[in-house]
Amino acid sequence: MLRSQINTDGLFSPDEVQSLLKIMPGGIIGFDIETTGLSPLADKIIEIAAVKVASDKTISTFHTLINPEISIPLHTIEYHGLTDDAVEDAIKIKEALESFSLFIEDFPLVAHNAQFDSGFIIKNLHEQGLKIPEVNMYDSCNLSRYVFKNRDKKPENNKLSSLAVFFSLPLRHHQALDDAAVSIQILAKIIHNYKFKNVKKCLIFNTREFSKIDKVHSKYDELVEYIKTQSPVEIKYDAGSYKGEFRPIVPIALLPLPSGNVVYAKCLKSDLNKNFKLEKIVSYRKSVNFD
Repeated sequence: MLRSQINTDGLFSPDEVQSLLKIMPGGIIGFDIETTGLSPLADKIIEIAAVKVASDKTISTFHTLINPEISIPLHTIEYHGLTDDAVEDAIKIKEALESFSLFIEDFPLVAHNAQFDSGFIIKNLHEQGLKIPEVNMYDSCNLSRYVFKNRDKKPENNKLSSLAVFFSLPLRHHQALDDAAVSIQILAKIIHNYKFKNVKKCLIFNTREFSKIDKVHSKYDELVEYIKTQSPVEIKYDAGSYKGEFRPIVPIALLPLPSGNVVYAKCLKSDLNKNFKLEKIVSYRKSVNFD
Protein backbone atom coordinates (compact mmCIF):
# COMPACT_ATOMS: atom_id res chain seq x y z
CA MET A 1 0.00 0.00 0.00
CA LEU A 2 1.65 3.25 -1.17
CA ARG A 3 0.70 5.79 1.46
CA SER A 4 3.95 7.64 2.07
CA GLN A 5 4.74 9.18 -1.31
CA ILE A 6 4.25 12.91 -1.76
CA ASN A 7 5.92 15.48 -3.99
CA THR A 8 7.23 18.17 -1.65
CA ASP A 9 8.32 20.36 -4.59
CA GLY A 10 4.76 21.39 -5.38
CA LEU A 11 3.34 21.86 -1.90
CA PHE A 12 3.97 25.61 -1.55
CA SER A 13 4.76 28.52 -3.78
CA PRO A 14 7.93 30.47 -2.86
CA ASP A 15 5.72 33.36 -1.75
CA GLU A 16 3.71 31.08 0.54
CA VAL A 17 6.88 29.75 2.17
CA GLN A 18 8.15 33.28 2.64
CA SER A 19 4.85 34.40 4.20
CA LEU A 20 4.74 31.32 6.44
CA LEU A 21 8.28 31.85 7.71
CA LYS A 22 7.63 35.53 8.30
CA ILE A 23 5.05 34.52 10.91
CA MET A 24 6.81 31.31 11.97
CA PRO A 25 10.50 32.20 11.49
CA GLY A 26 11.75 29.04 13.16
CA GLY A 27 9.64 26.84 10.90
CA ILE A 28 6.55 24.73 11.51
CA ILE A 29 5.34 21.15 11.08
CA GLY A 30 1.96 19.93 9.87
CA PHE A 31 1.05 16.48 11.16
CA ASP A 32 -1.74 13.93 11.08
CA ILE A 33 -2.47 10.47 12.43
CA GLU A 34 -4.79 7.60 11.62
CA THR A 35 -6.21 5.54 14.47
CA THR A 36 -8.43 2.63 15.47
CA GLY A 37 -11.08 5.07 16.75
CA LEU A 38 -11.76 8.65 17.81
CA SER A 39 -10.81 8.50 21.51
CA PRO A 40 -7.16 9.06 22.50
CA LEU A 41 -7.86 7.56 25.90
CA ALA A 42 -9.36 4.36 24.48
CA ASP A 43 -8.03 3.82 20.94
CA LYS A 44 -4.67 3.26 19.23
CA ILE A 45 -2.50 5.07 16.67
CA ILE A 46 -1.80 3.16 13.44
CA GLU A 47 -0.15 5.86 11.30
CA ILE A 48 1.79 9.09 11.90
CA ALA A 49 2.92 11.52 9.21
CA ALA A 50 4.30 15.04 9.15
CA VAL A 51 5.51 17.75 6.77
CA LYS A 52 8.19 20.14 8.04
CA VAL A 53 8.94 23.60 6.66
CA ALA A 54 12.30 24.59 8.18
CA SER A 55 13.72 28.08 8.65
CA ASP A 56 16.07 27.57 5.67
CA LYS A 57 12.99 26.88 3.46
CA THR A 58 13.75 23.18 3.08
CA ILE A 59 10.75 20.84 3.19
CA SER A 60 10.97 17.33 4.62
CA THR A 61 8.52 14.60 5.56
CA PHE A 62 8.03 11.92 8.20
CA HIS A 63 5.86 8.84 7.83
CA THR A 64 5.38 5.52 9.57
CA LEU A 65 2.74 2.85 9.96
CA ILE A 66 2.31 1.39 13.45
CA ASN A 67 1.22 -2.02 14.66
CA PRO A 68 -1.43 -1.25 17.32
CA GLU A 69 -1.26 -4.82 18.67
CA ILE A 70 -5.04 -5.04 18.50
CA SER A 71 -7.42 -5.78 15.66
CA ILE A 72 -8.43 -2.68 13.66
CA PRO A 73 -12.24 -2.22 13.75
CA LEU A 74 -14.00 -2.60 10.41
CA HIS A 75 -15.78 0.75 10.64
CA THR A 76 -12.44 2.60 10.84
CA ILE A 77 -10.92 0.57 7.99
CA GLU A 78 -13.68 2.02 5.81
CA TYR A 79 -12.19 5.48 6.46
CA HIS A 80 -8.43 5.02 6.25
CA GLY A 81 -8.12 1.68 4.42
CA LEU A 82 -5.54 0.29 6.85
CA THR A 83 -6.11 -3.37 7.68
CA ASP A 84 -4.48 -5.69 10.20
CA ASP A 85 -2.39 -7.14 7.35
CA ALA A 86 -1.18 -3.67 6.31
CA VAL A 87 0.30 -2.94 9.76
CA GLU A 88 1.30 -6.48 10.76
CA ASP A 89 5.02 -5.87 10.12
CA ALA A 90 5.02 -2.21 11.15
CA ILE A 91 6.94 -0.86 14.15
CA LYS A 92 5.39 -0.54 17.62
CA ILE A 93 4.18 2.74 19.09
CA LYS A 94 7.22 3.47 21.29
CA GLU A 95 9.67 3.29 18.40
CA ALA A 96 7.33 5.38 16.23
CA LEU A 97 7.02 8.10 18.87
CA GLU A 98 10.76 8.19 19.50
CA SER A 99 11.36 8.77 15.78
CA PHE A 100 8.54 11.33 15.56
CA SER A 101 9.89 13.25 18.56
CA LEU A 102 13.34 13.43 16.92
CA PHE A 103 11.72 14.75 13.74
CA ILE A 104 9.64 17.49 15.37
CA GLU A 105 12.42 18.73 17.71
CA ASP A 106 11.01 21.97 19.14
CA PHE A 107 9.06 23.01 16.03
CA PRO A 108 5.49 24.26 16.54
CA LEU A 109 2.85 21.87 15.21
CA VAL A 110 -0.37 22.33 13.25
CA ALA A 111 -3.09 19.76 12.60
CA HIS A 112 -6.74 19.82 11.57
CA ASN A 113 -8.93 19.31 14.67
CA ALA A 114 -5.67 19.27 16.57
CA GLN A 115 -7.03 18.38 20.00
CA PHE A 116 -7.79 14.88 18.69
CA ASP A 117 -4.42 14.23 17.03
CA SER A 118 -2.40 15.87 19.80
CA GLY A 119 -4.40 13.99 22.43
CA PHE A 120 -3.33 10.67 20.93
CA ILE A 121 0.31 11.72 20.71
CA ILE A 122 0.52 13.16 24.23
CA LYS A 123 -1.36 10.28 25.84
CA ASN A 124 0.91 7.72 24.20
CA LEU A 125 4.08 9.64 25.07
CA HIS A 126 2.94 9.54 28.71
CA GLU A 127 2.05 5.88 28.47
CA GLN A 128 5.43 4.94 26.98
CA GLY A 129 7.38 7.01 29.52
CA LEU A 130 8.74 9.34 26.82
CA LYS A 131 9.43 13.06 27.18
CA ILE A 132 6.81 15.36 25.72
CA PRO A 133 8.40 18.00 23.47
CA GLU A 134 7.35 21.45 24.68
CA VAL A 135 5.81 22.98 21.57
CA ASN A 136 2.89 25.18 20.58
CA MET A 137 -0.04 23.32 19.02
CA TYR A 138 -2.12 25.07 16.34
CA ASP A 139 -5.42 24.03 14.76
CA SER A 140 -6.05 24.73 11.07
CA CYS A 141 -9.77 24.04 11.58
CA ASN A 142 -10.02 26.78 14.23
CA LEU A 143 -8.07 29.06 11.90
CA SER A 144 -10.55 28.45 9.09
CA ARG A 145 -13.51 29.15 11.37
CA TYR A 146 -12.00 32.44 12.47
CA VAL A 147 -10.85 33.70 9.06
CA PHE A 148 -13.94 32.77 7.04
CA LYS A 149 -16.62 33.53 9.64
CA ASN A 150 -17.72 36.84 8.11
CA ARG A 151 -16.54 36.43 4.52
CA ASP A 152 -18.84 36.04 1.53
CA LYS A 153 -16.47 33.78 -0.39
CA LYS A 154 -15.64 30.84 1.81
CA PRO A 155 -15.46 27.03 1.84
CA GLU A 156 -18.61 24.96 2.17
CA ASN A 157 -17.58 24.14 5.74
CA ASN A 158 -14.40 23.85 7.78
CA LYS A 159 -13.69 20.18 7.07
CA LEU A 160 -10.27 19.38 5.67
CA SER A 161 -11.75 18.00 2.45
CA SER A 162 -13.83 21.16 1.90
CA LEU A 163 -10.82 23.41 2.50
CA ALA A 164 -8.79 21.32 0.05
CA VAL A 165 -11.47 21.93 -2.60
CA PHE A 166 -11.64 25.65 -1.76
CA PHE A 167 -7.87 26.08 -2.14
CA SER A 168 -7.63 23.63 -5.10
CA LEU A 169 -5.37 21.26 -3.16
CA PRO A 170 -5.09 17.58 -4.14
CA LEU A 171 -6.06 15.32 -1.25
CA ARG A 172 -6.27 11.59 -0.64
CA HIS A 173 -8.29 12.08 2.53
CA HIS A 174 -7.58 9.88 5.57
CA GLN A 175 -4.07 9.15 4.37
CA ALA A 176 -1.96 10.73 7.06
CA LEU A 177 0.78 12.30 4.92
CA ASP A 178 -1.76 13.92 2.58
CA ASP A 179 -3.80 15.25 5.51
CA ALA A 180 -0.64 16.57 7.21
CA ALA A 181 0.39 18.35 4.03
CA VAL A 182 -3.03 19.94 3.50
CA SER A 183 -3.16 21.14 7.14
CA ILE A 184 0.06 23.12 6.77
CA GLN A 185 -0.86 24.23 3.23
CA ILE A 186 -4.09 25.73 4.59
CA LEU A 187 -2.08 27.65 7.18
CA ALA A 188 0.36 28.89 4.53
CA LYS A 189 -2.37 29.95 2.10
CA ILE A 190 -4.40 31.78 4.74
CA ILE A 191 -1.32 33.62 6.01
CA HIS A 192 -0.28 34.55 2.46
CA ASN A 193 -3.61 35.15 0.68
CA TYR A 194 -5.42 36.89 3.54
CA LYS A 195 -2.40 38.66 5.07
CA PHE A 196 -3.21 36.88 8.31
CA LYS A 197 -0.77 37.47 11.15
CA ASN A 198 -2.54 36.62 14.40
CA VAL A 199 -1.83 32.88 14.52
CA LYS A 200 -2.59 32.90 18.25
CA LYS A 201 -6.22 32.68 17.14
CA CYS A 202 -5.59 29.06 16.23
CA LEU A 203 -3.27 28.21 19.14
CA ILE A 204 -4.95 25.60 21.32
CA PHE A 205 -2.21 24.99 23.92
CA ASN A 206 1.46 24.44 24.57
CA THR A 207 2.21 20.79 25.26
CA ARG A 208 4.00 21.69 28.52
CA GLU A 209 0.54 22.36 29.97
CA PHE A 210 0.09 18.58 30.16
CA SER A 211 1.69 17.80 33.52
CA LYS A 212 -0.01 14.41 33.56
CA ILE A 213 -2.64 12.27 31.88
CA ASP A 214 -5.24 10.94 34.30
CA LYS A 215 -6.30 7.33 33.91
CA VAL A 216 -9.96 6.66 33.20
CA HIS A 217 -11.66 5.17 36.27
CA SER A 218 -13.31 1.78 35.79
CA LYS A 219 -16.71 3.28 36.70
CA TYR A 220 -16.67 4.87 33.23
CA ASP A 221 -16.01 1.59 31.38
CA GLU A 222 -19.56 1.34 30.07
CA LEU A 223 -19.49 4.99 29.04
CA VAL A 224 -16.32 4.28 27.02
CA GLU A 225 -18.24 1.57 25.15
CA TYR A 226 -21.03 4.05 24.38
CA ILE A 227 -18.40 6.45 23.05
CA LYS A 228 -16.98 3.80 20.73
CA THR A 229 -20.40 3.26 19.16
CA GLN A 230 -21.51 6.89 19.60
CA SER A 231 -24.72 5.64 21.21
CA PRO A 232 -26.94 8.31 22.81
CA VAL A 233 -26.58 8.47 26.60
CA GLU A 234 -27.88 10.66 29.37
CA ILE A 235 -25.39 12.17 31.79
CA LYS A 236 -25.97 13.89 35.13
CA TYR A 237 -23.42 16.68 35.03
CA ASP A 238 -22.25 18.71 38.01
CA ALA A 239 -22.02 22.04 36.12
CA GLY A 240 -23.75 24.21 33.54
CA SER A 241 -27.36 25.13 32.87
CA TYR A 242 -28.70 21.65 33.61
CA LYS A 243 -26.59 20.98 36.69
CA GLY A 244 -27.80 17.92 38.56
CA GLU A 245 -30.23 16.92 35.81
CA PHE A 246 -29.85 14.18 33.24
CA ARG A 247 -29.12 15.61 29.82
CA PRO A 248 -28.98 13.63 26.56
CA ILE A 249 -25.76 13.63 24.58
CA VAL A 250 -24.19 11.73 21.71
CA PRO A 251 -20.61 11.05 22.89
CA ILE A 252 -17.99 11.40 20.16
CA ALA A 253 -14.62 10.96 21.85
CA LEU A 254 -12.77 10.68 25.13
CA LEU A 255 -10.01 13.29 25.11
CA PRO A 256 -7.14 14.32 27.38
CA LEU A 257 -6.89 18.11 27.77
CA PRO A 258 -4.55 20.14 30.00
CA SER A 259 -7.47 20.72 32.40
CA GLY A 260 -8.27 16.99 32.61
CA ASN A 261 -10.04 14.25 30.68
CA VAL A 262 -13.24 15.20 28.83
CA VAL A 263 -16.04 13.59 26.89
CA TYR A 264 -16.42 15.48 23.62
CA ALA A 265 -20.08 15.16 22.68
CA LYS A 266 -23.06 16.68 20.94
CA CYS A 267 -25.46 17.99 23.56
CA LEU A 268 -28.97 17.17 22.32
CA LYS A 269 -30.53 19.95 24.40
CA SER A 270 -28.42 22.77 22.96
CA ASP A 271 -27.57 21.08 19.62
CA LEU A 272 -23.94 22.11 20.19
CA ASN A 273 -20.72 20.10 20.47
CA LYS A 274 -19.22 20.50 23.93
CA ASN A 275 -16.53 19.19 26.24
CA PHE A 276 -17.81 17.58 29.43
CA LYS A 277 -15.20 17.04 32.14
CA LEU A 278 -15.16 13.38 33.03
CA GLU A 279 -14.75 14.11 36.75
CA LYS A 280 -17.99 16.14 36.71
CA ILE A 281 -20.12 13.38 35.20
CA VAL A 282 -21.85 12.20 38.36
CA SER A 283 -23.72 9.35 36.68
CA TYR A 284 -24.83 8.19 33.25
CA ARG A 285 -27.34 5.87 31.66
CA LYS A 286 -28.22 4.68 28.18
CA SER A 287 -30.67 7.04 26.53
CA VAL A 288 -33.84 5.54 25.12
CA ASN A 289 -35.74 8.74 24.38
CA PHE A 290 -33.87 11.99 23.84
CA ASP A 291 -36.50 14.26 22.30
